[in-house]
Amino acid sequence: MLSGSKPYMRIYDNGLLLVRFTTVAFLVTSAVRPTALGQTFVRRTASVCRTNSDCPLNAYCEHYSPPTGFGVCSCLHGHFMLTQNNTRECIRFATAIGDFCQYDDQCQYLLSTDSECRANSCQCREETHYVERERRCYKTSYLGQYCRLSNNCIGDDTYCRDGICVCALGKHPNAGRNLCLPDVHLGEKCFRDEECITEYSRCDGDECRCRVSHILNQARNQCLPIAGMLNDLCEEDLQCLHRVPYSRCHIGTQLNGDRVGRCTCANGYHEIGYKCYPSVYLNGVCEVDENCAINPDTICIKERCRCADHMIEVDGQCSAASRKFLFSIQILVILVMNQFTLS
Repeated sequence: MLSGSKPYMRIYDNGLLLVRFTTVAFLVTSAVRPTALGQTFVRRTASVCRTNSDCPLNAYCEHYSPPTGFGVCSCLHGHFMLTQNNTRECIRFATAIGDFCQYDDQCQYLLSTDSECRANSCQCREETHYVERERRCYKTSYLGQYCRLSNNCIGDDTYCRDGICVCALGKHPNAGRNLCLPDVHLGEKCFRDEECITEYSRCDGDECRCRVSHILNQARNQCLPIAGMLNDLCEEDLQCLHRVPYSRCHIGTQLNGDRVGRCTCANGYHEIGYKCYPSVYLNGVCEVDENCAINPDTICIKERCRCADHMIEVDGQCSAASRKFLFSIQILVILVMNQFTLS
């Protein structure tokens, strides 16, 4: 007899005779199987037996040591004892998700209490997931959520750091926060948009590039929004130049002290109809009237900015009054000449 065990007498009726025997503590402790979560499953049915035929289905007669001629029915390997309607049965337990089942206990024996029998198939409960390396179900925590174990964190390459699910170094969460994707920079090979970590970039073909609405700033290795028209917000000249030729990003200080950039025409250019044109002064070479429009009194005549009709150039300026004076003198001369002719 083991030290510390206490003998006691109990009478069992096996249908043939009354048997008197002594049990010890180790027989009881060997008949249970504790799980990682503290749930206990019993292997022995407590039925007294002499041969295997005395035991229920999927059980055998486990004899005591030293032998007494009698034993107790124990479930076969891969089975556990389950009581249903006051009847003890040896039920096969599931070993993997998807195994056939009739009771939740069959799944929970190995897959944890976060599993259940659903439509005769062992599945993880709602808000839990299966961890293949552990072959168990765990409560689900998405990336950025609270966790107790790394197994709580759903997705590969995730782990629990300071109670929060995060991705391993060199990876980042997808939009669903249930998967870690590799960090792919501009110009590097990619397979999906979410891999591209630069803001406003996407996987174009097999490479991370700026979206069509943005332009690459190579110096800063970032994607900047393209300005649609003059006076739009900007940070760099290239944002303005992409759609408005001869423009630039002018950074100014607002009344509240903030420095803000807006698209304007570059130096030496002026704006007409949200476009920028080279500024050409009087007598300068021009292509269109808009080049000369910096001076409203000039137009482009034979590729030169000249004074508009009914105006003349006086000291480098177009003057309407001088034109009228000259016209009056011409009329007066004509009248005088006509007078002499008549006389």
